[in-house]
This record gives sequence, structure tokens and C-alpha cells, in this order.
Amino acid sequence: MELQTRMFKTLGCLVGAMTTVVLLLSWMDPTKPANKSVSAEDLLDYTRSLITAETTVRPNLWNEVEIIAGTHAASSGQLLSAFPDREHCHFLVDAEGRAFRMRRWATQQTSPEQPNVIRIEVSQLHSDQPMTVSQSGMVRALTASLSEETVGDGQCLPIRLDKTWSRVYHISEETRLTITPADSSAG
Repeated sequence: MELQTRMFKTLGCLVGAMTTVVLLLSWMDPTKPANKSVSAEDLLDYTRSLITAETTVRPNLWNEVEIIAGTHAASSGQLLSAFPDREHCHFLVDAEGRAFRMRRWATQQTSPEQPNVIRIEVSQLHSDQPMTVSQSGMVRALTASLSEETVGDGQCLPIRLDKTWSRVYHISEETRLTITPADSSAG
């Protein structure tokens, strides 16, 4: 009888410990989205550092930004180092609205097909859906910062949407957009 009581106590302690660990791990779950709002000024500071870090920006080289649609790049648990470098673009904005600098920007490399165009790929889950709020906020901050670093003097780089984004937003592919610093801080 004493052996059976000891076994029940051991099993009870084991169940209690396992329950505690499960509750602790679910509380610390890194896959849950953080409901943290980032200010427009913080986004601008981040994108400025993304553009200029370890790069000598050649301002006279760039005269336009193209926003292109890309495939869904990553899940929320994927690490930055796991992103393959996109050879066709300078920056990548993933489905969660995070921006990443590609090697093409670090080396200030232009495309032979589209010289002087900065290409920003924005991940898209479905070809008929618009950018998420976090993606559009990051794109606004990134294009405003690119304008500051490349043209300066309050000037704005013209922005062109590729065929997919033009169709989603019902805008002609020939239309050139501008985002002013005031627009980027609007939220």
C-alpha cells in the first residue's frame, strides 16, 4: 500500500511539473503577434539606418522606385538569416511588414533592364489582395527615407507600381506616385 501511495505522489508531482512547464511555454510563445504599435518616426529612423548602414549611397544614381509584388517570403518564426537574397530587388518587405536590405542595395547595383530604379519587393499572400497596414507603413517610410537619402532638398522620388500592384489598386501602370515626408508620418 505504501508503494502505491508513493507512486501516486510521484505521478502527481510529474503531472504538476509538466503542467507548469506547458503553461510557462505557452505564456512565452514567440509566435504570438506582439500588439505593439510602432510610431511613424521610429519607422523612418529604422529605414534610414537600413538604407545607410555599411553602404555608401550614390544619390545621383537613383531616379525612381518600383514596388513589385513577391511571393509570401516567410513565416513569423523564420530568422533573418534564413531569407534567400533576392537578386532582382534592393529591399524586401515581408508579410509582417518587416523590411530587409538585399545585397543589390549594399553594392549600389543597378539592373541592366531598369537602370537607376530602386526595386522594393513586397510579399503578397494572394495576387488580388492589397498590402497589409504594416506593409504599407513600412513601404511609405522606406520610400520617404530613400527620397531623403537620394534626392534630398524635400524632393521625392517617383514611385511606380508593377502590374500586380497596379491591378490590385486599380491604377494605371504608367502612373507615377510620390510619398512626401508628411505622408509617411501620417500613420
